Amino acid sequence: MGGALTDALTPSDTTPLDRDEAEGLIPSWVATRADLNAAEASGIATGRAWALGLHLAPEAICESAFLLELHRRLFASVWTWAGKYRRFDKNIGVDWHYVGAFVEEVLADCGAWMADTSPKRMSDDEIAVRLHHRLVVVHSFPNGNDRHARTVADLLAGSLDLPMFSWGGRGNLANPGGARSAYIAALVAADNGNLAPLVDFARS
Repeated sequence: MGGALTDALTPSDTTPLDRDEAEGLIPSWVATRADLNAAEASGIATGRAWALGLHLAPEAICESAFLLELHRRLFASVWTWAGKYRRFDKNIGVDWHYVGAFVEEVLADCGAWMADTSPKRMSDDEIAVRLHHRLVVVHSFPNGNDRHARTVADLLAGSLDLPMFSWGGRGNLANPGGARSAYIAALVAADNGNLAPLVDFARS
């Protein structure tokens, strides 16, 4: 399995979408990355509000059915396939045939991290951020993986009585820039086994 880096690399916001990227796109006016970011923003806000209003327990967040419904809620206004695992391979993520199995493995691991009572147990921040990273690595969906995974981490943090993550201030993670570059660097570190920079970035 590859790392999370490729999913985080975003071309210029003026880059036109190619035919594969536009597959399943609902708004007819979307032509560039900037257009796509704008189209997705409203749905993401609505989907996050829906999820936060559920006040779910950690165990309920770590269910694949919930993750699928969350993705649908975040992106249903933009993509016809929102809330459905990808059915093709990309240059990032696991073979599409095994996406569902890998998601279940990640969620089971997260449950074990939370249940751990040993002195070496990860902090709750580390658990939520590691869940985010593992989901991005699997790359379950054709698009929206890092934004979906950040939302999952935020929800898990809230369910564990922690503040939501700031993710570098949330300023412009969808666009090239300083925060995006820092996020990419933190993902590279996590791909190489060092989660600390991503935890730091999530709380920055």
